[in-house]
Parts: sequence; C-alpha cells; structure tokens
Amino acid sequence: MSRYVEIDDVFHALVESHCAMPNIKKMQEVFDSVPSADVVEVVHGEWIKMDKRGKNVQCSKCGNTLDLRGVNAGRGDANYCPNCGAKMDERREDELHK
Repeated sequence: MSRYVEIDDVFHALVESHCAMPNIKKMQEVFDSVPSADVVEVVHGEWIKMDKRGKNVQCSKCGNTLDLRGVNAGRGDANYCPNCGAKMDERREDELHK
C-alpha cells in the first residue's frame, strides 16, 4: 500500500537525526518515524450527456445521474459527482480534437 508523507517533515527528521551521511538503515528509521499524510486518491471522471441539451448527465465512474437544471455551476456544484466524489475533469478522445 502506498504511503504519503509531507516532504518537509522527512527533511526535518533527517536533519534532526544528526547523521551527516545517513546510511540506508538510518534513513529507513527516519522515514518510518514520519507520520503518514492524510490524503485521498483523486478519482477522475466525466459527465456523460443523457439528452441533447446536456441537462441530464451520468457519472462515468459510478453511473449516478444528475439533473443539471437544479445545479449552480457557478458555485462549482457540477465539478464533482455528489455520489462517488469523482472530479469531473476527464475528456473523451473524440472531445479532445474539437
């Protein structure tokens, strides 16, 4: 499983270890001493239009449907799927060449 850390915390831990030329074992001890960062993997998706006007859309990741007529796009309400949290920033190949 991946482990994410704040690089500044690793740097400070290495400095505080007082090891001028850290060996692999010492570096492993320092890395293990730094707590994992609180991160979440970003899932990317796109809204798939369900009608010609594009007011009804479906999440490409979870299949949840959304009626955009009640969504305030100016507030960024449609930037993420309200069901699975996917960030709606993917583009299909056929849309990239338009």
